[in-house]
Amino acid sequence: VKHGLHAVLARRADSISALVRLVRSLSTRMADCSYADKVIKALRKKLRHIEEIKARQTSGTVLDAQQRATVAREGQIAAELAAVESGAPMGAPPPTPPLGGAGGRAEQGSEARRREPKPDKREREAKKRKADAHAAVPAPAAPAPSGDVCGFCRQTGHKASLCSFGRGASERVQLCPSVSPSACCVPRLFVLPMRRCAWDFDPAMLRAGRVDVGLRCASAALFRSQGLRRNTQIALCFEGEPTAEAEGAAIAAGRPLGARSLALSGGLARDLRPDEFSLALRVREALDDKNGGHSTACSLDEAGFATSTLKGFEWQLGGALETLTRAVRAYATSSPPAYPPTATSAAIAGSSTPALGPVSRRPRPPAIFVLDGKGEPIESVCARMCAEPPGSVVVVVGDDRGLTEDEEMAVKGAAREVGAVVTRVSLGGEVLFASHCVVLVNHYLDKLWHTCANPPGRTYSTSTRTTAARPVRRAAGA
Repeated sequence: VKHGLHAVLARRADSISALVRLVRSLSTRMADCSYADKVIKALRKKLRHIEEIKARQTSGTVLDAQQRATVAREGQIAAELAAVESGAPMGAPPPTPPLGGAGGRAEQGSEARRREPKPDKREREAKKRKADAHAAVPAPAAPAPSGDVCGFCRQTGHKASLCSFGRGASERVQLCPSVSPSACCVPRLFVLPMRRCAWDFDPAMLRAGRVDVGLRCASAALFRSQGLRRNTQIALCFEGEPTAEAEGAAIAAGRPLGARSLALSGGLARDLRPDEFSLALRVREALDDKNGGHSTACSLDEAGFATSTLKGFEWQLGGALETLTRAVRAYATSSPPAYPPTATSAAIAGSSTPALGPVSRRPRPPAIFVLDGKGEPIESVCARMCAEPPGSVVVVVGDDRGLTEDEEMAVKGAAREVGAVVTRVSLGGEVLFASHCVVLVNHYLDKLWHTCANPPGRTYSTSTRTTAARPVRRAAGA
């Protein structure tokens, strides 16, 4: 009996071992098939993404270095897809968890992997960009620049965390290489008189003096979807009387008294948010700085200047009239550098965009717009600008009182000195909010005169499979 039991147990052990070997073989075959399907699906997704990038390039969008590198890998990805679909051997799939007696160890390993912190999304994106950069093949028409490419000023040789763009007196806006639809990129300046607003306003009480109106105009002038207008500035002219306590504190701190005009530059400001309270805190911080805001940022080292909250916020003494006079004379005698300052536009835009010529641009008189319901329609003004392009555009967005006769005569006198013309421009018969007027002026200038070449934005998936939205590339024509 004892020998019989041993024989039965041995036969059962052999059967169990054979069953385990069969299950392992089937699992390996299934893993091979599923792994190949995953690889094919991933490669096809990459090719679709490349087709979307090429479609955007065909429609006139300027590609950055990472996108050009992705397009250059199209042939390599297509070859890998053909090899996998033909059944060629490829790398080993991820190992399957062991069966039988090792099940406990496999469960312990999976539990340990679950306890390990997942890599951050930024780390994964940084690794992907690094891998794409190593495998990239430069396009023959526009070779990828050597060294680091700054994501802020688009120059080579440094990173965005050490960018020094803005230290120069003429470095306040960044001009793009686009000439679409009919003109090249020039600076835009919006001037907003704020006669009832004092520079010592309380960020918690923005309706006092209607500071909220000026902040809405600043948000409308500088912001676009997922970015800032880098060729645009807005001057908020605080002409109200500050309190006696604020004047005494300014005298004690050595700050001058009088009206102050704060210029916000979309080509310099960082970490800017469009809501009124966040803008109010940044504006008040700059107005309280005795050195003018931006000058204090310029006194810092490279890392401090690149991340300073005062960069792009620069105030000077004087109201709307002084700001207009300074702007007209400055734009008529100097011209900001091309985009970027160290290369021609063709080298950045690629072969699909025509070159704009040398880096320096010949100064031309600015076009001065004064918004008026009885003025010339903005469509005809833009059509005339296409025939005779100005060197810049200065838009006066008057408050509910508008410009006085003396102020208007002074602006016209400054314009005559440089050969500029003051044009009354109408946006229609309806009376609109000041912030709405700013949006419409930018819209008509973008549509009829010049549209900046901005990097493609991101859209977000609305899939219900995950609780958080996943960023995905915007499809062509979306």
